[in-house]
Amino acid sequence: MLKLTPYFLLIISSLFFFSCQKEYSTQDSIPVPGGAAVFTIAGGTGTCTNAIFAGNYQTGILLTAANKVTITVKVDTIGSYSMVIAVVNGISFKGAGIFTTTGTQVVVLTGSGTPLSAGTFNFSPGLSGCTFSITVLGSNASTAIFTYGGSPGICTAAVPNGIYKAGTALTSSNAVVISINVGTVGIYTIATPVVNGFSFVGSGNFTTTGNQSVTLTATGTPGNAGISTFTPPNNGCSFSVTVLPNIVIPITGSFHVKINDTLTTFNIIASTFVRSTATNEKRFDLTGTSTNGYYRLTITIGAPTAIGNNVGLGPQPVRLFLEDDPATPDLDESQGSYAFYTLSTSLGNDSWLTDVYGIKGLINISANTSNTTSGSITATFSGTLNDIDDPTLNRYTFTEGGFTSISYMILN
Repeated sequence: MLKLTPYFLLIISSLFFFSCQKEYSTQDSIPVPGGAAVFTIAGGTGTCTNAIFAGNYQTGILLTAANKVTITVKVDTIGSYSMVIAVVNGISFKGAGIFTTTGTQVVVLTGSGTPLSAGTFNFSPGLSGCTFSITVLGSNASTAIFTYGGSPGICTAAVPNGIYKAGTALTSSNAVVISINVGTVGIYTIATPVVNGFSFVGSGNFTTTGNQSVTLTATGTPGNAGISTFTPPNNGCSFSVTVLPNIVIPITGSFHVKINDTLTTFNIIASTFVRSTATNEKRFDLTGTSTNGYYRLTITIGAPTAIGNNVGLGPQPVRLFLEDDPATPDLDESQGSYAFYTLSTSLGNDSWLTDVYGIKGLINISANTSNTTSGSITATFSGTLNDIDDPTLNRYTFTEGGFTSISYMILN
């Protein structure tokens, strides 16, 4: 049997870790030929909501097309738009285009000019828009030297966040965290090529060497449903996210489990099935948030084949990474299929902390039926989540878990 690859582990986790934010708006339409759009900028007169920054800023260094700021707007009337931000510290930003649909959209503002001095400077888009801040470094700032964890293969421990849906503009909640090994401190910019209408970018200043995490934020609008794979330049690793179709089957219901002997009910927020013909694998993911708002749990069940619209019946061993048993040299247990749990705890404001645990347990599927677009699954589950550094230290125990006739959406 084939073991589910790390590549396939990443392609769907992006569906389940996302955040919401309030939006305060103020009219910021600017007439241009061809019919002016009417829209509001997220953030109102406060800090711009979901602003995404790309590029580095140094005194005396001319800005390029890589210096961009992406802001979120709510479009009430489609049409043309133009934004020009006044010059501050020798630089400004502008952007123009046409909104063809109403609702939440993004506007990309490109920087121009040459920063005059170091420091943090505020910019305000629109007629009465929000503000965002740009930090300018001194002219003596050096460029970082680093390598990507997992390069040239799959990015090590990449963690996608947010929901990706065809035809829906991405926000700052759409991001991926990758591992970087810094050899020389300094400024950096990491930008992937555009794939399927969107890309990822991150920039900043490494002040220490060694292993570090970098957040790359998505920008753009996914064009088609399916798996999109991204590789940063300069010997980058690769990571993947799954784009949902623009028509989503409503998923409702709940599941339950005792966590450290406390019965906890989870309201389902996502239930999906996806397959990869390239790696001959498929998987089911069920995610819910506890009714007390403290936990978010994803139950994943995989199978080493892309055939069929479900993951079958019977017991599924739960273990994040299967280990080969030296007592059975003729059998490679590490190549077996497996299931695993992903547990997050609330940080407030719909932000979540996801830790890595040593996971063991069992999921027993008693019913699993499907058609071409959806399916239904029933199972019981249990397990333990131990400290990853000290396997003898038990963090969480799952007992008497179960879900009954839960519907799921087939993504491809």
